[in-house]
Amino acid sequence: MNRAILFGASALAMFAAAAAQAGEKQKVDKQAAAETAIKAEMVTTPDDAKAYAKAEFAKADANGDKKVEKAEFLAFAEAAHAAAQALNDTAEAAPAAEATVIAEGDTVETAEQQFVGLSKGDGVLAIEELIEARLADFAQADADQNGALDGEEKEAFAALVKPGPVL
Repeated sequence: MNRAILFGASALAMFAAAAAQAGEKQKVDKQAAAETAIKAEMVTTPDDAKAYAKAEFAKADANGDKKVEKAEFLAFAEAAHAAAQALNDTAEAAPAAEATVIAEGDTVETAEQQFVGLSKGDGVLAIEELIEARLADFAQADADQNGALDGEEKEAFAALVKPGPVL
């Protein structure tokens, strides 16, 4: 009987260790995917736009539950702005790559407003919704409608997908 209890406890400990390792592997895989993700300025095809959306979703889905709530999206936007600021702080007299030029009368959508639009107002962003939105952004940026983004079109796409400010 003691052997059965000891065996059961050992099996449970091994199962817990394996589950912890699997969870850690998922975190590492998610981080690696996010680090090697395509940047908005590199998107040239609709497939690139889909890949960008998937990587963006993986970064925003902090708890890994396959949905992005408002708090996660706002944290993602805040982190994106902090990273851009860090890049700007280290640049030597070069114009800021992430700077947004706003013409008089134009407004900038906040991250919260972007989330409401992306999530279609239901408070939860699904990956399919983000992919659909990024494909629409691609189509909007593709000025000549040739199915591929170049120079200014890439810049337009990057501006369209840039997280808004967190207020």
